[in-house]
Amino acid sequence: MNKDTAFYLGTKEKNDAEPISDQPTFHLSYAGALSYSFEHHEHRQRTNEELEKAHTLSLKQDRKSRIVWRLLYIEKRRQDLLDYMSLYEKKHSGEALKVLLLCVVIVINLSICLFLMIPLLPAILLTAVLLYLGFVLYAKYNAPDRWHSRGRMAYWNNELFELQSEHDELEIEKEQISEEIRQLEEYLS
Repeated sequence: MNKDTAFYLGTKEKNDAEPISDQPTFHLSYAGALSYSFEHHEHRQRTNEELEKAHTLSLKQDRKSRIVWRLLYIEKRRQDLLDYMSLYEKKHSGEALKVLLLCVVIVINLSICLFLMIPLLPAILLTAVLLYLGFVLYAKYNAPDRWHSRGRMAYWNNELFELQSEHDELEIEKEQISEEIRQLEEYLS
């Protein structure tokens, strides 16, 4: 048994039990009773095929939501990796300068010793050789692929590549599922 109580907004005539027609009417439903909007709803009987399509639609919508959450995770992880890489490069950017200064100090000290111990021409030649070796050492140490081919940077680069490939695959799958969902919604409506 449905017990709805009607509430009328505005003023009510003293002896008039009918609502004023231009005032909205609100209905309260008690525990266990259907609300007014569902009580007068016309239920449409669906066929087994339509029920199966509706179930498939809900599964595809669930899959799409999981894909979207995974894409959000991938974006967050990608941003974290880029932050790690920039901090790592910032931390190790001064090491090349340290190596250059070390090479300069060693070359200057050795060339001073050479000029004090041996004649002028061999000392100049040995100093030139030391300068060349110092610059080769610095160039080898500061090679652009040195930091990217070893250790953490290589791991992070590989992980970024894997995340990008997974992101691309998920985007394609999301587009396919979105199209299938659109077709099923058109069929069911």
